Amino acid sequence: MNTKKLKKLFEASTDKYNDARKMGITYQTLTNILVKGADMKVSTLEKIAKFYNLPVGYFFDEVDAGGKQKKDKEIERLKGQVQALKELVKELRLQK
Repeated sequence: MNTKKLKKLFEASTDKYNDARKMGITYQTLTNILVKGADMKVSTLEKIAKFYNLPVGYFFDEVDAGGKQKKDKEIERLKGQVQALKELVKELRLQK
């Protein structure tokens, strides 16, 4: 799990204790996870993701904040490169 993403979100909070309570977990639990590297229950991660309105996979670098799969984004990027290369080949053929 990418705790850096959680840490960044939580550090932006203006009322960490209240936000933890709204998540349904304690401030101490979050501190143990972020500072001490304590293990986290799946249910805890689900509560955190729900509070921040993010997919659980976001914290595992599987999806971006919008829920789009990282591999899908990479496929789209590569398709764009293939198209650009096809156009370049076409231009080079026309120059001959």
